[in-house]
Amino acid sequence: MAVLFVFAMGWSDGAAAEDEPNPDTETASYEVAINVPDENGIKALIMDSSQLIRLEDRPPPTRNALQRRIETDVSTFAAVMRSKGYYDPDIRFEITGEAAPYKVDLSIAPGPRYTLATFEIVYLGGAPDAPLGLPGVAESGLEIGEPAVADRIAGAESTLVRWLHNRGYPYAEVSDRLVLANHPDRDIWVQITIKPGPLIRFGDLQIEGLVDVLPVVVERNITWQRGDVYDQSKVEAMRNRLLGANVFERVSIRPEGTAIDPGGERTMLAEFSESLPRSIGAGLSYSTDLGPEVTASWEHRNLFGEAETLSTRMRVGLERQRLSNSFRKPDFLARDQDLIVEADLLSEKLEAFDQTGSEGSVRLEWPVNEHLRGTWGVAYDFLEIEESSDTKQSILFGLPVGYNWDNTNNFLDPTSGFRIGTRVTPWTGSFERTVTFVTTEIDGSTYLSFDSDDRIVLGLRASFGTSLGEELVNIPSNRRFYAGGGGSIRGYAFQTVGPLDDANKPLGGRSLLTVGAELRIKVTESIGIVPFYEGGNVYDGRLPDLHEPMFWAAGLGFRYYTVVGPIRFDVAFPLDRRHGVDDPFQFYISLGQAF
Repeated sequence: MAVLFVFAMGWSDGAAAEDEPNPDTETASYEVAINVPDENGIKALIMDSSQLIRLEDRPPPTRNALQRRIETDVSTFAAVMRSKGYYDPDIRFEITGEAAPYKVDLSIAPGPRYTLATFEIVYLGGAPDAPLGLPGVAESGLEIGEPAVADRIAGAESTLVRWLHNRGYPYAEVSDRLVLANHPDRDIWVQITIKPGPLIRFGDLQIEGLVDVLPVVVERNITWQRGDVYDQSKVEAMRNRLLGANVFERVSIRPEGTAIDPGGERTMLAEFSESLPRSIGAGLSYSTDLGPEVTASWEHRNLFGEAETLSTRMRVGLERQRLSNSFRKPDFLARDQDLIVEADLLSEKLEAFDQTGSEGSVRLEWPVNEHLRGTWGVAYDFLEIEESSDTKQSILFGLPVGYNWDNTNNFLDPTSGFRIGTRVTPWTGSFERTVTFVTTEIDGSTYLSFDSDDRIVLGLRASFGTSLGEELVNIPSNRRFYAGGGGSIRGYAFQTVGPLDDANKPLGGRSLLTVGAELRIKVTESIGIVPFYEGGNVYDGRLPDLHEPMFWAAGLGFRYYTVVGPIRFDVAFPLDRRHGVDDPFQFYISLGQAF
């Protein structure tokens, strides 16, 4: 015999008023033990849903009230078990003791797990005449014979509705659901009724709400053609593209009204609320190798009305002063292709050398796919470089080409995915003599979470670099490879890892290899600790010499998690400390993870 069940998608804490203890009277205090197998996630769900556990420190006033609390749990547990496909659980309880504190023992035997026998889709008013077809079980993501899990069935409903939204039916919705449990065969029959609504096609685009942003910004981001069957995914893609332009606070795109022309087209309404075009910012960082540094920035995100961005950023520290200017023109010559012009004025006193002058680039950047971006352009250096009391002029022109892959889930605090970037730059110019060389850099990082809440995350990173075409002395100091510091090997001062001259000044190298790992552990929602271990070296040769020892460091970091991102405080210790060169430790304070 088939019995009708309705899936319980949630539950309340069920705390009745009579369960509230009266501080002036005795209460029915208790100790509870729940015995349930740890399979298919049911134990965690049972424990999380239990009033007996959640309210154990708030005992009910009487033994009868305690029994009502237990019975509420039994009912909740039955719903939890059904949600995981267990329709015949055996749930028993016992209260022992003549007076408080009572012993409460519950045991749950799940019984057989039911499977999905039938998943039927019916349409209110009959099946519509869909030009792109109608979905079936395969499109729902379910498989006949799989465990009858409520979340999977609810997810299948959402998948089917989404399927219809993307194929001409933006108003489709589930209007009814029947779930029958067939106990003799231990399986489930599901029937869902969908109200499809009208079939529509994309019509004219009506734009409202623009003030300073020109309509061309919206028009060049349209992702459909007039007359196409409506597709919600294309609407969302357009919305995301417009939000990514950083000139809108709100974007709404939807079919307008109820009128449909004879061809099935409906006007699309795009409503906008523009964000403030200008912003200023400031920041402060500190590390023992570079000292304090203050940053200030100004940005205009709609300079000429087409979402162009002009930004200026100033960094001032004891050793480094830099004024960075950047201009970005979106959709330059082609859709999704950005023109980026950068020019920096700088005066920096670094461990390896001092430099004064300007460097910059003009390049194009475009997405190859969702995660991969490419770039190429021209770059220049006009610098005076002082090294070992010898000042040289460096005039270089380069042709940088790069690709960057990034499928991580967060820019400042990634917990999954990986990043990898590669850059190849041929350089030519003068550095006391005519020089021509090519630099290649590859760096990557990956992130592995050990739990569903991302409370323990392992981060790994590595970098490699090489220069071809010139000996080390003929490569300008700013274009050599260096290691050490907060963005490289923590524990060693900035640029100090690798070969040194007689005065213990870094010489840089023609190749580089670094590796690192850190374990990000959230102690609370806002506090975390991060033990880390890093190493690497810089080499004279074109390729790293793996026979040479690497410089290793270890340390411990602390994180304070904010809405913006984690505030980082790291203390690192050089494990291969050199007398007169390396300090006993280095520490770093900044915003965001180390990598």
